[in-house]
Amino acid sequence: MKYFIKIFLISIFFCGCKENNINVKTITPKASTNDDIKENNFSNFNKKKFSYLFEYKEEDSYQLIGINIIDKKTVNFYLITETLPCDTEYWGNAENKYLDEDGEVDEDNNESYFADEYSKEEKEYILRIRLAEDLSKVKIKFTQKDSLDTDCLPILEKTMKRIK
Repeated sequence: MKYFIKIFLISIFFCGCKENNINVKTITPKASTNDDIKENNFSNFNKKKFSYLFEYKEEDSYQLIGINIIDKKTVNFYLITETLPCDTEYWGNAENKYLDEDGEVDEDNNESYFADEYSKEEKEYILRIRLAEDLSKVKIKFTQKDSLDTDCLPILEKTMKRIK
């Protein structure tokens, strides 16, 4: 997203902004590494005092979720995803709507485990948090309800490992 803003500002500059006496200041975004991102997010999560932290990281993408278990049916969460072309954040309470039914089963590296699914439904999307019963890992699922296609989504179906 920062890349597109920079291109937009440069294109305005070359399209005759000098002729109209408009001053354009190009701001170069600070380059950051995954370690910088991780450190900045940890400070935000430490302030919010989440009981559990889970992360997933690859070369150019990073996802972190903080979870507090309110009760057996509800969790409070804050999800940060940093990927190209943009970053996303989701937060709030998610509810286990299937608490009284049979447990869900997920797989990770050909290993099955029981998981509870908590969901947050909004007008535009449904976000599902699949939390392993032993609280060791999380998977995120996301369904976009509107017809707008976007690349700005959480990292889906990847196992996020517990770090706190």
